[in-house]
Amino acid sequence: MPGLIGGGWVAARVGSHDTTMLVSFAAIAAAITLIGVSGTELWVWLVVGLLFGVPGGLIMALPARAVEGPARSIGFAIYFTIYYIVMPLGPPVAAATIAATGQDTSVLMLAIAALGLTALCLVAFRVVLPAKPQTA
Repeated sequence: MPGLIGGGWVAARVGSHDTTMLVSFAAIAAAITLIGVSGTELWVWLVVGLLFGVPGGLIMALPARAVEGPARSIGFAIYFTIYYIVMPLGPPVAAATIAATGQDTSVLMLAIAALGLTALCLVAFRVVLPAKPQTA
């Protein structure tokens, strides 16, 4: 929860949801690399957890910014359909990654790759649908 609230606050101060998300993705990736270095120290996991909250609310707001008026309900339906199809794939893909590499830490690299893909998807989203002026 603090990360979600912090994300909205940071985005309001920075003035750009996209910049806040992209910087957050990079910060999360950097924090994930600390997991591989430090092992299971609690403070690292707390930092990663807090950082993951920062772009969460901003990502969930994207459909509202992309689709207006009467089409908004179908926009959210499509968004959440994709969301709930993709989310359950994470654990089996992570398990397959560990099985293929024999390394538990390979999941960390998978997470960093997923963050990179997310950043690319945000950029592609903005190419297709440029950002509207943001209000506070």
